[in-house]
Amino acid sequence: MIIEESGIVFGEFDNEKVFWIEQSAVYKRYSGSKIRSVEFMLKREPNELWFIEAKSGAPKMSKQDDCDRFITVIFEKMSHSFSLLVSVMLNRNTDEQAELSNGFRMIDWAVVNVKFVLVINWDQSYPDAWLNPLRDALQRKFAERIPASLKIWRIRPELSVAVINYRMAAKYGLIKGNI
Repeated sequence: MIIEESGIVFGEFDNEKVFWIEQSAVYKRYSGSKIRSVEFMLKREPNELWFIEAKSGAPKMSKQDDCDRFITVIFEKMSHSFSLLVSVMLNRNTDEQAELSNGFRMIDWAVVNVKFVLVINWDQSYPDAWLNPLRDALQRKFAERIPASLKIWRIRPELSVAVINYRMAAKYGLIKGNI
C-alpha cells in the first residue's frame, strides 16, 4: 500500500500492516463530530503500532499561539485515532472491524508498544533544530490532557511520542519519495 499525504509518499507497505483510518468508514461516520484522525496506522515488528500523522510544515517556535494550536490539533488526531482503533477492535462500531486486516485483528494488546509519530516534510525555512521542541511540546500535551489513560495503557510519552522529518522517515523505512 502507498499513501500520499502532505507532499510525502509513504510506503510501500504490506496491506496487512496498514489501517488507513483517514479513509475508513468508521472515521468518515464520525468526521462531522469534531473527531480527528491521523493519516494511518502501521503495524511494525516486533509488536509495535505506529500512529502516523503527516504535515507539510509547522509553525515557527517563536509564534507561541500558533504552536499551541498546532500541537493541540496533532494531539487530538493521535488520541482520537487511538480511541477509534480500540473501539473498532472491541466491536463497539458495528461492521467496522471488517475494514481491519488480519494483521490488525491479531494485535496482541498485552504486549504491543504504541508510538505516535508526527512526520513533517520540512521546507528550507524550518530548521531541524526545532524538532525536539515540537516533540517536547507534544509529549507535554499528552501528559497534561490524558495522564490517567497513559498510565492505564502503560504509554510513556517520552518514549512513545516522536516528531521526525523527511530524512528520518526515510531511515525508518516510512517513505517512498516526494509527490
